[in-house]
Amino acid sequence: MQSEERKNLFDCLSKLKLIHRDVLILRKIEALSLEDTATILGWNVDKVKNTQRVAIKNLKEIWKGVVEDDE
Repeated sequence: MQSEERKNLFDCLSKLKLIHRDVLILRKIEALSLEDTATILGWNVDKVKNTQRVAIKNLKEIWKGVVEDDE
């Protein structure tokens, strides 16, 4: 990943709610399983799945705004 894209990604992550950021970091950056993520957060697997889905949706919206601003 190019350094500018990486910077933009981390800027976008910082704009997410903390719980969304935590789930994405654990699942996508640390590559933990649903079960391990649930254990760390003290949640059930369904809550991790749902939070991850919302977090990805929100991250895409924020990313779209960043990309459009760069054009």
